[in-house]
Amino acid sequence: MALPTRYMIVQRSLGSASVPPQDANTEEYTYVASALDIAFALLSTEKVKATMVYVARFFDQTVTEVPRIFADASDAVVSARINSFIEALRGQMPLIVIDGRLTDQRIPAYHPRGIWSGNFNPSDQMIVLNKSLVDSMVGAVNTSGLFRRFQFQFANIFLHEIGGHLLFTYLYDGRPMTPPQMMPLSWSGQAQPGSSEPAGESGRFLEDVLLQGTLEFFDTPQVSSAWIVDADGNAKRVTMQAIDTAVINRSFTLPYPTANPLTNVSSLIASQGRLEVARTAGQTERHFIARAKEQPIRFYISRSDLRLVPNNPSVLAQKVQA
Repeated sequence: MALPTRYMIVQRSLGSASVPPQDANTEEYTYVASALDIAFALLSTEKVKATMVYVARFFDQTVTEVPRIFADASDAVVSARINSFIEALRGQMPLIVIDGRLTDQRIPAYHPRGIWSGNFNPSDQMIVLNKSLVDSMVGAVNTSGLFRRFQFQFANIFLHEIGGHLLFTYLYDGRPMTPPQMMPLSWSGQAQPGSSEPAGESGRFLEDVLLQGTLEFFDTPQVSSAWIVDADGNAKRVTMQAIDTAVINRSFTLPYPTANPLTNVSSLIASQGRLEVARTAGQTERHFIARAKEQPIRFYISRSDLRLVPNNPSVLAQKVQA
């Protein structure tokens, strides 16, 4: 039997920011863990790692809040840091929080950067998911194509948050904000929340370099349809074959194959107005992470079973006793 794979996935309910962590239910845990597993396979590809090397160099060239770390570094040195990051994730992913307090549909997820020192431990960091979006994925289990599109969406949300945000928490000890130069043209003009200062968006920047455009999800022509959008707001839809190959087979052609016709979606992007949350983890969130890590293990699922989930969502993790 394959060794069990464990991810730390909890809920945070509506109400006070200080509410204790709650267990995810079986479906939430399984389907989020499946998407996270797909994302790790994607992050481990040579194409994505090479893109992270490029993005890390660009970040380092434009950051002003902290000293540069790659000024005189060779590509081999930067690549070694990226590989170390991936290996750290192989041992433990960050805490995943399905957050009932996150209700703004324009924010599917975010990573609050936690300042750290010593040895980097991914489980001391968190990625927060919009619970209503998770609920939509759970509700799609009886519609196979829709469920796989949601699995693809969440896998790429994790790519964005881990490869585009958590990476810089790792490289710079959680301290700097993203330089404003790191913003695809299709998303230029955004300001930091609560500020008139221009925003940087390293997750979107990663997408733009890797996929030759940002990856957007619109409910057209079907719910949770994936589109690659260029700097002019022109988009092509990612094919269902590409989605199935990614989530079922863990095989990735990058950029993702798309289908004609070319469609202008600039009006959809403008109306969607996706918000990108940029902030550090405060005391309340650090306390939440510590309490979540103290909870007993609740679910196990083998890696081989986890790979079956996108095509067979009836395969579920097993709840275990404390």
